Amino acid sequence: MKVLHVVASCGMYGKERVVLELMREHRKAGITSILGSIRLPDEPAKEMESIAEAEGLCVQSFLLKRGLDFQGARKIIAYAKKTNVDIIHVHDYKGSILLGLLKRWYLMPPLIRTLHGSTATNTWSKIALYEWLEQLSLRFYQSVIGVSENMNELVPFPIKIIQNGISPFAKKRIRGHQDIHAFCAEGVIIGSISRLSQEKNQLALINALDLLVKRGVNAKLLLIGEGEKRNSLEEKVLHLGLSDRVIMPGFVTNARQFLQLMSLYVQPSFREGTPLSILEAMNAKVPLCMSPVGAMNTLLSRGAGYLIPIDAEGMADALFSFINSDENNDSMINTAHQIFTQEYSSAVMAQAYLDEYQKLK
Repeated sequence: MKVLHVVASCGMYGKERVVLELMREHRKAGITSILGSIRLPDEPAKEMESIAEAEGLCVQSFLLKRGLDFQGARKIIAYAKKTNVDIIHVHDYKGSILLGLLKRWYLMPPLIRTLHGSTATNTWSKIALYEWLEQLSLRFYQSVIGVSENMNELVPFPIKIIQNGISPFAKKRIRGHQDIHAFCAEGVIIGSISRLSQEKNQLALINALDLLVKRGVNAKLLLIGEGEKRNSLEEKVLHLGLSDRVIMPGFVTNARQFLQLMSLYVQPSFREGTPLSILEAMNAKVPLCMSPVGAMNTLLSRGAGYLIPIDAEGMADALFSFINSDENNDSMINTAHQIFTQEYSSAVMAQAYLDEYQKLK
């Protein structure tokens, strides 16, 4: 079986990592997986392409213009036909809209779309327009998959749910990054690893940290990730006088190695699918504090984490209670780790997708 994964990557975030995990696992099963990377004609090779090539995975770049380049999308269809691709698996808006709408007029292999999440926070934003256009294109897909139950809210028809998965990993010695080591040497280390974007709600987390400090908690925030909200978050940290209590090292390769330095892991998003950083924290046995959205809501209902509201004051109250609680968190941590092992490994995810492919082949 040959599968073409169509991705318009904006960096090495959760979606990109899930696709690579899936390709690795399917290689073990004898499936030929091709990374079909969409980029601009004058854009250099993307980090995802470089990682895939370094691991011996097949990569094919498709140079498309900005916006909805239907002529460029036809090159994807032509490549799929020429190389006898059995399944086209699409992972984001651009490819989804283009290929979905073109399927009405062009013969092509079966289309599968995985909804990794929704990021629009403004009804009139460009992303919101793409989400609306995708509603039109999804009717031409043979299979639509969501990574958490709340994804059913994004489309007007039932979809199959396949949870994200990652490969289990062991704790290793951290190399380099002495600044992060020094920062985490004392205090309650609140950690979070995610893109710096509006829906991730890091602004509320910084405001919550300020309230915790004012209540006498010796807390610090290790915020790993990069994104368009960096400047506004840095300005907020400076305005609140928290420069000595917040470190934002940007994108860090193998960021999960720093989980062992965290007293607790916080994911305060108001919109999510299944965050890979949550799965990594479950594997690393770091206590989880999460907002009740996406797959995190299900994990909270199963006793795998501690609920935090999305507003700063409520978040601060919940974190204060958690940090000062005399309760032993071992049960919660072990529950999270057991759920990860049984349901969120990359092998479990890969088998679920393979079953779906075989229905359509």
